[in-house]
Amino acid sequence: MNTANSSVWRIVVKTTALLLTVAASLSWTSVPRAASALARVADNGRLSAFADAHSMTAQDRTTPIPNTISPPGTSKIPITYPALPVTTSPLTTGPLITEQTAPMTSKVTSFIFGTTGETVPATTPATTPQTLPVTVPQTTPTALPVTTPIPPTTTAVQTKPVTTTKITTPATTTTTLATTPATTPVTTPATTQATVPLTTPATAPVTSPVTTPVTTPAPAPETSAPVTVPTPDEERNVLVYDDWKAIWVSQFDLNTVYVAGGVQREVQDYTRLIEQILDNIRAQGFNTVFLQVRPNADSMVLSDYYPMSKYVVGAYGREAAYDPVSIFLEAAHLRGLSVHAWINPLRAMTTEEIKSVNPRYQIRQWYDDKSLRGKYIVAYSGNYYLNPAYEEVRNLIVSGAKELLDEYAFDGLHMDDYFYPTTASSFDASAYSDYQKAGGTLSLAKFRRKQLNLLVSALYDATKAESPDLVYGISPAGEIERVFERQYADVYKWCAEDGYIDYICPQVYFGFEHDTLDFASVCTTYRDIIKSDSVKLIVGVTFGKAKDGYDKWAGSGKYEWQEHKDILKRSLEYTETLDFCTGISVYCYKYFFDPITGESVAATEEERTAFVSLLKEISWQEASELPPETTMPPITEELPETNDDPASVEIPQTNELPITEVPEEPAEPDDSTDPESSETP
Repeated sequence: MNTANSSVWRIVVKTTALLLTVAASLSWTSVPRAASALARVADNGRLSAFADAHSMTAQDRTTPIPNTISPPGTSKIPITYPALPVTTSPLTTGPLITEQTAPMTSKVTSFIFGTTGETVPATTPATTPQTLPVTVPQTTPTALPVTTPIPPTTTAVQTKPVTTTKITTPATTTTTLATTPATTPVTTPATTQATVPLTTPATAPVTSPVTTPVTTPAPAPETSAPVTVPTPDEERNVLVYDDWKAIWVSQFDLNTVYVAGGVQREVQDYTRLIEQILDNIRAQGFNTVFLQVRPNADSMVLSDYYPMSKYVVGAYGREAAYDPVSIFLEAAHLRGLSVHAWINPLRAMTTEEIKSVNPRYQIRQWYDDKSLRGKYIVAYSGNYYLNPAYEEVRNLIVSGAKELLDEYAFDGLHMDDYFYPTTASSFDASAYSDYQKAGGTLSLAKFRRKQLNLLVSALYDATKAESPDLVYGISPAGEIERVFERQYADVYKWCAEDGYIDYICPQVYFGFEHDTLDFASVCTTYRDIIKSDSVKLIVGVTFGKAKDGYDKWAGSGKYEWQEHKDILKRSLEYTETLDFCTGISVYCYKYFFDPITGESVAATEEERTAFVSLLKEISWQEASELPPETTMPPITEELPETNDDPASVEIPQTNELPITEVPEEPAEPDDSTDPESSETP
């Protein structure tokens, strides 16, 4: 009886093996399902060994299926591929693209014969992990399913990324082979789950490989499974000129372009006006635009972090009918203009306007939370300001900047001079008190500079993380002592150490006859603080005084702008003598042309004619060496922080805050700003 039973079992085993082999050619998933079922019904484990044999562990099989690839310029590298349900088809041309997160070095375990494959450099560049179905020719049909977890990879360091145009909706192309694999590795390790599907067996050799990168969809052989790889459209092209000939385009330049009749202008009319503006900008010899996109903790772009700006949609609480910045960027890049996202990081909307902001935005939530109003956002002189002493606040600012650079094809990030609005200790009293209780010993002034340093370095890191070719710079006011002592912006540190800024762009809004802050001395002061060869100097100038004809803070030089019509031309000439200067930036478009009619502004025409003629020809490329050591050391002595300062009056910390929480500082001459101070960058 036992002999008979054994015979029966042998017949069953052989028959089942034959059926499983046939089933494998029909369904990739049938083998493990059938083997598992047989194992469950086997008597005394007679079929469990059979089932285990078809799971093909590394301990059961040792002979690999070899294949070789020969990327151009490399020697043949043996590689072991996982089993795929395909029939015999010789590989005749092109390197095989394996399934993986590319580019990377991946280690694949074969479940055909249970051996570990060699480490093979990937040959197809990609920016995100992908699952690529691949048809692999073999000499014999196989019948085993594979779901292969690829372990974390070891990658080489990327020295410089390829820079091509970034599109937010990447295009794809279909192909199976490549003849020119890219060799640039990336730095981010990746882990991916590879699932190999059933494919139609190849019936003929593939003879027409395509090259990578591919810009248009390439037809794949009809009998092979498609492989989806990214095209260069997924990468970005950063446009930054060696000679910066920039112009600030502010919310005041474009308010009437964005809005008509109290609501967002019709898209066709808006597009026409933007094209007219950009044509005028290019015709004047400018090659770079600083476009204001965040003037008051709001947004000119569609944002997840900030509400739509009143300058775009007419009032807070409204949504945009279309994205005006995308139109601006496309039109500007078509004209060869570099465009940088210009933000005011700390200044927010007025104490009344914030009540209209949608509650889904963080700034409104902080306003509604009485424990955070007065801490995260602080009212001063009719406006709210973000308090950078809190990490949550800095994170909001950085997230908004990352969004701009990731979602839009900007060529850089530009930050304005609105830092701390007051010296009053009540502005951040709670944060500073917490700092001292935790053992902090810095003075209030140094504490504030540290918070701004953290913000500036985080914005720099975010910019470079998007692309090392993107640039990030700051435009402080011209009076450096005020910037450092009263606004707590440590421009000395930013210009002396790497990792903060790529350029400094002081607003040198003065003539040559200014009694205390003449153009030449302010320029040389900023030039002399540059100690890092990674920091450039761009000089900011304004046509506002040329339009008005005077400078009320200039002392005996207050009428210089009436008496001379070549001040800005001479200013431009002077920048050629400055070591480390690579350009200028001009405030602003409305002093050149009417934003709606496009008509030239008569009041500045004479000054502009001389300036523009030189702007089109000037180059700063010879002014590339670091300046000599200056005899003027950085300011280290801080202003007294005593109750004698009217601005240091403490205010009560209450849940219901007054409209102006921090008392306004006494009026004083502010030579660092344009007469129309509310419109300065």
